[in-house]
Amino acid sequence: MLRNTTFALVAVFCAAATTHAALIGTITRIGGQPDGSAFTAPDATGGNNVNNITNGSGQSSWVSYVIGVTSTGGEKVSSFNISNLSTTAPAGGFLQRWNFDDASGTYTLPTASATTAGTTADSHMVVNGTVVAVAPFENRVAKLSDDATTTPGFNTAHPSFVDGVRNWGIGTTMGGSWGFTAAEQAAEGTFIPFAYVVIPRGSEPQVNVAVQAATTVGGSAGQPFTLTSAGGNFVFPGVPEPATLSLLGLAMVGAFGLRRRNG
Repeated sequence: MLRNTTFALVAVFCAAATTHAALIGTITRIGGQPDGSAFTAPDATGGNNVNNITNGSGQSSWVSYVIGVTSTGGEKVSSFNISNLSTTAPAGGFLQRWNFDDASGTYTLPTASATTAGTTADSHMVVNGTVVAVAPFENRVAKLSDDATTTPGFNTAHPSFVDGVRNWGIGTTMGGSWGFTAAEQAAEGTFIPFAYVVIPRGSEPQVNVAVQAATTVGGSAGQPFTLTSAGGNFVFPGVPEPATLSLLGLAMVGAFGLRRRNG
């Protein structure tokens, strides 16, 4: 009886681990104390240090992840089109830092991209390709005042502002489209990041990811890929993949049936 049940479970989980995609969506936890590396926030004192915004268990209210792809079938990624990187209220949101604009006297300059993920508290696109088709972008929902530590419609508190330098807030969308020259294309097996997100702890299911990636094989155009979180291509660490949950349910049903038949 036990032998049959074990085989049924192993068969289901082996099926769950099988993939035919040559690009694999990858999400890695970066920051969020105490169970991850602490943010080295640029405003590292008092209320502007995101590590000082904690929940009742002493954990930072915000955690960060780097999102990208890894090639496994000989391809090199030649371009990214991030058609949907979004999160929903009230549990979600991307923590965003906007810089001060001397001309307008307001905090209107988004910090939408960088060449590395980093360990700061600012969400942004990670752009290493120089062929930019759609400039990286981000939004930020209006706060009631610059010094506010909350954003209307969202649950999680955030840093406020540093006078004349930067302002913090919450956004809901990020994106962009860029390509890599032949010299910039990374070798097969290399992890290629395209986004760094700082989100409320526990809000991982609120994040939607959709990316179109073009590839090359031996210098010629390869197969294009569309990867989405809805399709199970991107799974946050510690958050079960929906398909895996479904398979687990089937495995439990199968095990129950075998138990009844052999009992």
